[in-house]
Amino acid sequence: MKINIFLAFFLICSCQNITIHTERAVAGKFGSKAEREYFLNTPQSERADILSRAKVFLPQDSSSQNPQVSVIEDYLKKYCDSEFQYFDGQNYHWPEKTCSYKPDTEKKIGGGSPKFLCDFKNSEAKDSVQTVKYTFPFLGFYGGEVHEVLLATNLAKLMGFPVTYYCPVHVTCKDCPSSNPWLNHHGQDAAKAGNTVHFKYAMIVKKIDAAIVSESTGRNSPNGLVWDELKNIKAGAEKRQSQIEREAWMLWIHFIQITDAHAQNSHLVCKKIVETAQKKFECEESYIYSHDYGYAFNNANIDEWGKYPTLKKNKSNQCEGIVGKSWGSVKSRDAMQGLVLNANISEEAKQLFLERLLKITDQQWKESYMISKMNERSVNTANDFLNTVKNKISELQNIKCSSIEEGKSVLSNE
Repeated sequence: MKINIFLAFFLICSCQNITIHTERAVAGKFGSKAEREYFLNTPQSERADILSRAKVFLPQDSSSQNPQVSVIEDYLKKYCDSEFQYFDGQNYHWPEKTCSYKPDTEKKIGGGSPKFLCDFKNSEAKDSVQTVKYTFPFLGFYGGEVHEVLLATNLAKLMGFPVTYYCPVHVTCKDCPSSNPWLNHHGQDAAKAGNTVHFKYAMIVKKIDAAIVSESTGRNSPNGLVWDELKNIKAGAEKRQSQIEREAWMLWIHFIQITDAHAQNSHLVCKKIVETAQKKFECEESYIYSHDYGYAFNNANIDEWGKYPTLKKNKSNQCEGIVGKSWGSVKSRDAMQGLVLNANISEEAKQLFLERLLKITDQQWKESYMISKMNERSVNTANDFLNTVKNKISELQNIKCSSIEEGKSVLSNE
């Protein structure tokens, strides 16, 4: 993927010197190695400042919150394969891709879902070795986090959240050690010459167009955010709005029931930096985002997802989110912790969330469902899914929550 670089020169004249600022809008792998390493190693005090200013919604433009946006034309063809015909007027298709298995000897890939490294030598990407996530039929209903991740990612982008993008593919893996290369050694097994495996449902992971800021040192989240860090919001006139927006992001987690939304699956990233003449980098535009939507939609079970309202009133008569330690079958995994569980959501956050949710059209909901091939994973049709969505929206419209002042934001330090 090409890197978009915008140079802005600001000349500050004095008798002593001239200071030059270089502004970069990040894309793909984001700039130079020095830039990436700088943000991965920023001091915790600097990281805290970046986090305090971080947003959860991207600026509204043609890439989101637009009823004319097509998931296929504006997302898949832009990020994945511009020439492939994903929809022929009647049916939805995934491209066939062939790659050569690469052992993960440096342990670059982690997590718990099945994945492996593969070399797509004919790829247009700068780096031909890509991470491939796949489903495996003998894993039971869990399957491997492909369909629900594709669905949730496209919808998150329509909502205006920054995302790690995924490209759906049918993959033929040459020299694969087995039909389940993640098993036992998590993709580190040696290649098996001449052994070819076809993965019917898979996706290629595309990195977010941003630089990851140094990770938290928190005990419970060595790889991402600590949930309590979300309370770190810059003081001033915009603090209340920032609380509302972050609550709306948390409501998104409850709405699509991401029971895998533990803190290490969320990151702080910088999408615009300024480089000073002293070769120091400053983050001018930062975001909080979920980079893994595994277990979304109650593990791709649309019927189960539809059984539970997103919010209900708790004993204090406040609106409480569905994902937590109770509520029947909608329980978080053990790795998920912190204030996002059973979070109290304000009326203001709910209204902001609904405002964005209602901008997604029926066509966009159904297109997202079909191109993720959820209809092949689930017994539900795209119309079933749309009807369930509308029921859940109606439930949100009919529940009255406390104002952010009355209930005190879950993100308040008071």
